Amino acid sequence: MLEEGWEWEPSRTRKTKKGKKNVGPFDVSASLMKMEKVYETLAKADAKAMQSDEVTSDDRAMLEYIVAARAPASAKAVADWVPIAQMCVVRPLADANRSEGVASDDVLKAIVSNYCRELSHSATLGAPVFKTVPRTAVEYSVESQASFNKHVYDIVIEGKNDDDKNDNVMTKLEARKVLNLEGEDASDKSAIKKSYRSLTFQLHPDRFVGQERTDEEISESSNEFARVKLAYEVMQSGIRSSDGKGMSWYESLGGRERTEFSGSIPLMSRDLAQTLLERRSVESAVVPLNPEIVQSFTARHQAAQVQV
Repeated sequence: MLEEGWEWEPSRTRKTKKGKKNVGPFDVSASLMKMEKVYETLAKADAKAMQSDEVTSDDRAMLEYIVAARAPASAKAVADWVPIAQMCVVRPLADANRSEGVASDDVLKAIVSNYCRELSHSATLGAPVFKTVPRTAVEYSVESQASFNKHVYDIVIEGKNDDDKNDNVMTKLEARKVLNLEGEDASDKSAIKKSYRSLTFQLHPDRFVGQERTDEEISESSNEFARVKLAYEVMQSGIRSSDGKGMSWYESLGGRERTEFSGSIPLMSRDLAQTLLERRSVESAVVPLNPEIVQSFTARHQAAQVQV
C-alpha cells in the first residue's frame, strides 16, 4: 500500500511526490537517438523548401556546422581539437537574410550550451579517452560544414590537395626535419626563425628568375618551398602547451583562408540558452560524427606530440 501523499507513476518503477514530476536521470543515449530523427526531419524540410519556387513568411533556412571538442593539455590524445558532432541550425528566412546566411555567435553559443550533455557523450563515442575528462573541463568550437570539409576533412581524411598527396598535414617531428633542427635548436624560437629564413631565401622562386630550369626542377623547388613554410607554421603553432596557450595543429589547418573556425566557445546556462533559442525561433539538433573520423584525429594528435 502506498504512503499517504504519494502516487504510483506507471512509466517508472518508483514512487513520486504528488504534484511533483519526477523526471528521473537524463538518458543521453535516448536523447541522441531522438536528435537523429529531429535532424533528419529538419533536413528533409529544408530540402523540400529549396526545391520550391514560392517564398513565404514562414520559410526557414538551415545551416550545418561541425562541433569539435578538446580537453586540458594533460589529456594528450584530445588536448587538441577533435571533431565530434554535426549540428544543424534552422532559423526564420528573414533572420537568415539579415545575417547574410551566417548564424550569430550568440545563437551558436546557445545551441552548444543547450546540448553540452549530448556533445559530451558524442565525444566519448568516438574517443573514449573523453570519459576520463570531467564534462565541465571540455571545451567546444564550431565551424561551418563547408569550411570543415574544405580545410580539414578533404585534407586530413581524404588527402586531397594539388598533388593528390596529404602534404598539407605535418607532425612536429617532420617539421623539425624539414627545418634541419636538432637538439636545443628544436625548441628555440630564434633558431627556428633563423632556419626558416635561411631556407626560404635559398628556395624562394625569385632567386631562380632568368635561370634555365626544367619543369621538374621548378616543381621540386616549389614543393620544397611550400613544405618549409608549412613546417614553420607547425613549429610556430604546435600542440597546446601545458598552460593552454598557443594555436593548435588543428587550428593551423587551412592557414589564413580558414576564417570560420570559432575557437573555444564560452558556455551559458541551459535555461538561458533555451530562452534565447525560443525567442529567436531557432530549431536545432546534433548528431555524433562517425567514430572512425574522430579516432583518426586522436591518432594524429598523438603523433604530433612526438618529440625529437
